Amino acid sequence: MNAQGTDKTSTLGHLLSITKGQVYDASLAGEDGPVLLGMGIFSPDGGFRTHKLRRYSGEVLPEGKVIPGSVVVATTDMGANIKILGRSASVPTWVGEFAVATGDMGVARWQTDDPKLRAYAYWVMRTEAFRQYCLRFARGTAVRRIHPRDIEKFPIPDTNAPHLLHILDALQALDDKIELNRQMNATLEAMARALFQSWFVDFDPVRAKLDGREPVGLDPGTAALFPDSFHDSAFGHIPKGWKFGTIQDCCVQIQNGGTPRRNEPRFWYGGNIPWLASGEVRQSIITATESFITEEGLAESSAKWVPSFSTVVALYGATAGQVSFTSCHLTTNQAVCALIPKQDFAFFNYFTMREATTELENKAVGSAQQNISKGIVEETKVVLPPPAVVERFAAMVRPIFERWISNLNQSRSLAILRDTLLPKLLSGELSIETPQN
Repeated sequence: MNAQGTDKTSTLGHLLSITKGQVYDASLAGEDGPVLLGMGIFSPDGGFRTHKLRRYSGEVLPEGKVIPGSVVVATTDMGANIKILGRSASVPTWVGEFAVATGDMGVARWQTDDPKLRAYAYWVMRTEAFRQYCLRFARGTAVRRIHPRDIEKFPIPDTNAPHLLHILDALQALDDKIELNRQMNATLEAMARALFQSWFVDFDPVRAKLDGREPVGLDPGTAALFPDSFHDSAFGHIPKGWKFGTIQDCCVQIQNGGTPRRNEPRFWYGGNIPWLASGEVRQSIITATESFITEEGLAESSAKWVPSFSTVVALYGATAGQVSFTSCHLTTNQAVCALIPKQDFAFFNYFTMREATTELENKAVGSAQQNISKGIVEETKVVLPPPAVVERFAAMVRPIFERWISNLNQSRSLAILRDTLLPKLLSGELSIETPQN
């Protein structure tokens, strides 16, 4: 955007410099302090996932401190199955006053005070062209990295594009709607999880009746499903009449998947069967997969169908022990364990395994690659309520999950629209007319 209005090639370095975040002490990452923006919460689509946020209680250095609105970019991949190199994001307001960027994050330090130019640079860094540039200039084999100086050399059009402000506003409006859906989903998830915690972890309705009080927020029919006392079990004190077991008792089947041979194009080319890799088990709900296989690939491998409303657990690598919920029919690789629920147990299973995430992660073994076994998943301990209680829980949280999934699908469609329009708008191939007064 030069003063003369003529097109010329500039670089990101004219608008910003990229510096690395701070080196941090992993032992100080936990539940206290500012949000830690590391590779573990960077989403493949360029945003941040809010599941299992970590905070940092150590010293925050100037190079690591980032405020909402700052732009960060992933300068490395987490591994072969988690491709986030070159993805960028604006630090969201939900981090609070500031967050801490780790050394694997590149932090934009602005060379301009012009908010229009800052917004322009941010959207340029969201394009697929920028992503491909980072991949092309990355170094390394198993884990690839790009140097901040190379990011600054990315060429961008330097032009007084007509109606640029309206283009930026249109892109921001799409992002704002996606963010609104994320906030709504965070509320929905908290509501469902709080009910699970109250009924199946804290046993609040039972404790209320034991104290001679009416359970809070329950109609008489639902309250009647809970006993008014506890009894001893291998799990400690549990509601009278409830049992102690494992997650196997809640499932029709627990299975691992498989991977069709990579050197067989007929197993992959033109495939339309969703196929989930363990690296994708990083989000609360799976609405789509990155890869697809063919009918032949399914028939001639150990991959198996997993119905919607199942729970999946990653067994290997950086995501070992993490848990997701499936909103669609899909297949998985061998590093994903799928829990196919008994009737009414879908939501109960999901939250049970979410509660067990830390326990599963602590059981991961291996030096080169952390892993847990299907057997470990199967033996996850659980307090088993009567079927009528599980049925009522499912009826109460199903509408919450359906709205949650609907918002995710809408956000995915908006993201596709945004990413399709983005390069065309910035290049001038498409334009947005100035609204008339």
